[in-house]
Amino acid sequence: TDAQKDAFLSVLQQCMPSLLSMARRTQSLHRLAITDNLTGTYNRRYFYHLVNRILKRPAAEAHGATLLLYDIDDFKRYNDTYGHAAGDEILRDTARMMKQITRAQDIVARIGGDEFAVLFWDADKPRSPNSQPLETAFALADRFRKAVHKHAFRSLGPEARGTLTISGGLATYPAEGKTVRDLLSQADAALRQVKEAGKNAIRIVGGS
Repeated sequence: TDAQKDAFLSVLQQCMPSLLSMARRTQSLHRLAITDNLTGTYNRRYFYHLVNRILKRPAAEAHGATLLLYDIDDFKRYNDTYGHAAGDEILRDTARMMKQITRAQDIVARIGGDEFAVLFWDADKPRSPNSQPLETAFALADRFRKAVHKHAFRSLGPEARGTLTISGGLATYPAEGKTVRDLLSQADAALRQVKEAGKNAIRIVGGS
């Protein structure tokens, strides 16, 4: 009846604010569960989950996926010299710069301390048949490295401009691994080689 319909609509209108509030709270809790609260990037656990899902897609092998593992050179020294607030600023600023140079589909995560991982991947078939995903990932990673080196971190003062650097290793799917753990292990080996060679560089697994 019309009276029943009116009563139902009235109850629904009364419930709507609380339902919307619950939905927002649920969304907020989900965001907190999957992101790093300092940098706003994904956290380690969600990165593993998301990347392994992507790597299982047939498109990943056909269209290319490359994992970058990088950290901030001598981060402990900056923390000890300038304080933890400065260290936090470095982590936030570098994460923001990385997110600025990545594409919409790429995934950025803080996986521990000053260590970050990025999955460069193509959700769709490349427009050009001569597309080279690894070279694209390297170009983006190296652009980021140069941006960090030029950046003026406010808490470090003007005398520290141009001194902070990052080092990274790149591993491709499926050549260097078919899971996120395999790719991280290979990228970490390349990262260690960069550290031994003098830092401030991006190295491709098996490259010079």
